[in-house]
Amino acid sequence: MSRIKNQIKIMKTLLLTTALFLTTLLSGYSQTIKVSEPEWEGEAIFVNDSIGKGLTLESQEGTLKTKSNASVYITGIGKTTSVLSVKGSVSTVRIKKNNEIKFIYRFKDNGANPKNLIQVIALTKKKDSRTVEVGSYETFAGASSGNLAYVEYKAEKYGTSSYIVTITDLKSGEYALSTPTSNTMYLFGIDE
Repeated sequence: MSRIKNQIKIMKTLLLTTALFLTTLLSGYSQTIKVSEPEWEGEAIFVNDSIGKGLTLESQEGTLKTKSNASVYITGIGKTTSVLSVKGSVSTVRIKKNNEIKFIYRFKDNGANPKNLIQVIALTKKKDSRTVEVGSYETFAGASSGNLAYVEYKAEKYGTSSYIVTITDLKSGEYALSTPTSNTMYLFGIDE
């Protein structure tokens, strides 16, 4: 009788160990991303699944617009503001709000610090455009280098030439991935 109880204990232990091993293996597998790097340097995609090609983001060249209030023209005193603008009040690429979203951004190589290469920017929605202030000058207050609404992110090397950009708890709104040296913006919107 004791021999049978011993064998039952061994069987239960083996079964429990196997179940734990499979759970660990499967949970690790489901989080592995196997999305192809974007085809072109400077291209960004949304990782909408753990395999495949990802979702290509809307791409536009931002237009720099500078406006001054009327007093600048009349008295020479006032405020001048420069904004980077893209067409359309909302992006054609819509992403459902999630705790964590991922993008893959391809560069010539992935040897540089991604914080020096990648900007995630919150855009202001207008009637027929999306904008971000890049600088302003007030006669008596001086110049500011912009009120860019940068979004925090984590990045790590991905593949041979890309970075995987992870953003957590992104609020509903319009956003862009960009670089500090280019007006090319990869656009997307977050919906509830």
